[in-house]
Amino acid sequence: MSVKVDGVVEIPRHQWYQLIDIFTRVDEQLEVLIKQIDYTNKLLEGIAKSLGAAVRPPTEAILAPPAPAVTTVEEVLNNRYKVFKLDLSVARNNEPLGLRDMGIVAKSAVVTRLDSPASWRRNDPTTGEPEELYTGYRVDNFAIEELYITNDVGTGYLTIVVEWRE
Repeated sequence: MSVKVDGVVEIPRHQWYQLIDIFTRVDEQLEVLIKQIDYTNKLLEGIAKSLGAAVRPPTEAILAPPAPAVTTVEEVLNNRYKVFKLDLSVARNNEPLGLRDMGIVAKSAVVTRLDSPASWRRNDPTTGEPEELYTGYRVDNFAIEELYITNDVGTGYLTIVVEWRE
């Protein structure tokens, strides 16, 4: 899934998470900068008063906006993703993708390319029916500890984008 911006640029969903993460970090840095400016202004006022100088308030143009009042506190989790590209000329039978070995518990996975038939099972290679894959196949809001891939010898590639939070 991608989103068109101004009808021209398409941004894939996994990149939106990166942008949100970047904007959140910028917002946090701006809040720190505002606090530092307020602290510096207070120090300058104290110095000016101790020297007997007149303190002139800054003009509206250079006043920092007030910090927003905090009504709820939420932990901001960083979104991460990894792209797995598998060669389908190699046969697999419930072969793990490797999420457990990397310590990843994904919250979603999407198939972005599939050139030959393939399937996967989630979390356990022995339970449930294999899910037949197709380009655009997506699993959301599910704790994915491992994906077990099965495919006959074919051609092309299977590309899976896995997203998780740290």
